[in-house]
Amino acid sequence: MKTQEKPSIPTSPAYAAITEDHKQLELKYKDLDPKLCIPETPTMALLPFTGYYGLTIDGVKGAFFTVDTNMHMAEGATTPVYHIKLIVSLDGGNSQSFAFTGTTGTFNENKLSLVT
Repeated sequence: MKTQEKPSIPTSPAYAAITEDHKQLELKYKDLDPKLCIPETPTMALLPFTGYYGLTIDGVKGAFFTVDTNMHMAEGATTPVYHIKLIVSLDGGNSQSFAFTGTTGTFNENKLSLVT
């Protein structure tokens, strides 16, 4: 019988940043009663667009825009809490991320606006 090896854990800076972000979200929503958290309309409208979008910018390879959605379920909860972050890289190497809530942006008629 062969012993199963433990999977290796990625150590890249990007993976570390995502891991830290998830830890922060877990702390943020740890004591939140999901029944009292009603998702903002813009958040729910943007939710179906979760994903990665390549950007076409002359002379730039790898530019992208991402709608990153995390769903948090508190232990014993039946209602999820959604957290959306917008990530943009205009140079294909560096990126910036912005939390998207009903107070930081809108998404109406397929037009996304963000207040930073």
